[in-house]
Order: sequence, then structure tokens, then C-alpha cells
Amino acid sequence: MLIPLFVVGVVSLPAQSARQFVQQGNEFYQQEKYGDALTAYEQAAEVEPDAPGVWFNKGDALYQQGEFEKAIDAYEQAALRSQDPSLEARSKFNQGNASFRGGIAKQQEDPRQALASVEKGVRLYQDALKFDPNLNDARHNIEVARRVMKALIEQMQSQPQQPGQNGQDDQSEEQDPQEQLQDLINQQQQAAEQSEDLSERQESQGSSQQTQQQSKQLADQQQKLNERTEQLADQMESQSQQGEQQQAGEQAKQHLENAADKQKQAERQLRDQQAADAKQSQEEASEELEKAMQALSGEEGEGEEEQEQAQQQKPSPEEQQKREEALKDAEDILNEERANKQQRAQRAMVRIRPAEKDW
Repeated sequence: MLIPLFVVGVVSLPAQSARQFVQQGNEFYQQEKYGDALTAYEQAAEVEPDAPGVWFNKGDALYQQGEFEKAIDAYEQAALRSQDPSLEARSKFNQGNASFRGGIAKQQEDPRQALASVEKGVRLYQDALKFDPNLNDARHNIEVARRVMKALIEQMQSQPQQPGQNGQDDQSEEQDPQEQLQDLINQQQQAAEQSEDLSERQESQGSSQQTQQQSKQLADQQQKLNERTEQLADQMESQSQQGEQQQAGEQAKQHLENAADKQKQAERQLRDQQAADAKQSQEEASEELEKAMQALSGEEGEGEEEQEQAQQQKPSPEEQQKREEALKDAEDILNEERANKQQRAQRAMVRIRPAEKDW
């Protein structure tokens, strides 16, 4: 359930017209007229675009209409504009709810995408706890989300693969190699995130039956990704042509083979209950897959040309010193802002009233 925020009385709105729009939006919201409420909040945002509470309430209205991706964006804008750790915590918490609900809505038609959305929700709940460690609803929702993730993984493994699903040979033949590569990159990155989550659970729970089962499931998933990577490498070899296209195909094939080696290593590590090491291997596999994509698109060669041009345009020692001083000043400012933000968070942490948990 959302943690609601009615902006009047919470955020200062100098412009009277903006306040009126917000009040009107709040009335519509309480009447469950969420479309009218959204219109009013958008009008308030046009007058006061930097008011975080307006963006927060806009996110609530979008959430209630099932526009979860747009709600996530609105809550993000609220968090970016806020100097109040309490409001930032609520924004991250509601972002997590929107991502979670968006994943649940996709679990039948696309369980893989649903899993990614629920995982994102977990990360957002964790971000909320950084701003407010007393936000126990976030801890509860993390546990709920993890149970849903487990169920989604089991659902994907139990479903018989149908023609046209990800990972099938007939789909690989229809897809462009770059599309296949991008799909592999996305899934390999998701696998690394899952291993990271498992690693955290292994550290906190030790080697339990549940973590052992999840590690085996992730290893099986990684094995399938490895098979697809090797198939794509073979496809590159058979489809190579003469000239530059042949060279690009050979470079991509080499990176794919490197990625396959890392994937096999990650699979072994997962079967040995070494999730942290597997995550590192999976990230290295993702990097090799991305290099293969660059080779196919011609960006790898362009990068070498850019390096040569950079060498030719190397700044003088005086210019280099000025640049380093400017970077140092910028870094000092960022460090000071981070320190100030942490101090604000420590001073302003307040317990938020519990939200209902109806999902």
C-alpha cells in the first residue's frame, strides 16, 4: 500500500494558484477520482515545477491508475527535488511499490520481465531504508518481494517452452544477431543481480536449504544462457562475410567465446554455493557480451580511432593542471554535499506511520 502525502501543509508553495491546484487535486484523490486529481497536480507542477510534494502526489495518482512506470518517474522527481530525508524515504518506498505491482501485473504474460520489476522493487525498498532505517514496512515488503521472486523463478522453470519464447532456436533464427545479443546482455545482467541478492542472503542466513535450492536454480538459468551464447557464437562463424563484416563477425565471435567461458565459470560457482564469486564472473560475461555488440555495430574500431585522436589532442601540462584543479574542486563540492545530506538524514529521521500492506 502507498504511504500517502498531501502536500498542503508539508511543502511550502509560494504561488497561491499552485496551492489551489493541489487542494483541488487532494479533494479529487480522496473521492477516488484519480484522473481528475492527476490533472490538478500536473497544473500545480506547471506553476511550481520544483515542489517535491507535487511530484509525489502526482506519483500517487498515477499509481492508483495502474500507470506504474510513470509513477516511478514521478516519485524519482520528488526524491531528486527534496531536501527532507523523510520525504525521500517515502518516495523510494512508493517507487518500490510501483515496481513491485508492475511486476505482478506482468507475471503471466512475461514472468522474466516480472522478475526484473520485482527485483527492482527490492532495491528501491533498500534505498528507502537508507533514508529511514525505522521504515519497517520496507523490510516487510522486501521479504514479500523475495518470496514472489522465488515463485516467479519456479514458474519459469516449470513452464514448457513454446515456439517464440526467449531461448528457443526458432526465435534465434528469426532475430537479428544484435537483437539476440541485447537480449543476452539484459538476461545476463539480471542473473548477476539475482546472484548478488543470493550472496546477501547467504551472508545473513548461511547455507540453508532455501539458499541451496535458489543457487541451483540460478545455476540452471546460467547454463541456459551459456548455451544460447555458444549458439550465437556458432551462428557468427557461419554467417561471416568478406571484408569489414567478416572482421566484425570474427571480433564478436571472440568476445562471445570469452563470455561463454565466464558463464561456465559462474555456473560452477553457483553449483558450489559461491554466489558472490558467481556475480563477479557474470558481470565479466556481461562486459564481453557488450564488447561483442560493439564489434557488430562497428563501435569497437571507432573507439580505437578516438583513442588515437585523443593522443594527438593531448592537452599541454598547463591545461592538464587546470583541468585537474577543476575536477578536484568539483569532487570537493560533491563530497561536501554528500556529508551534508548524511547529516540532514541523521537529524531529520522520523518514524513514518505504518502503511497498510494489502499485497
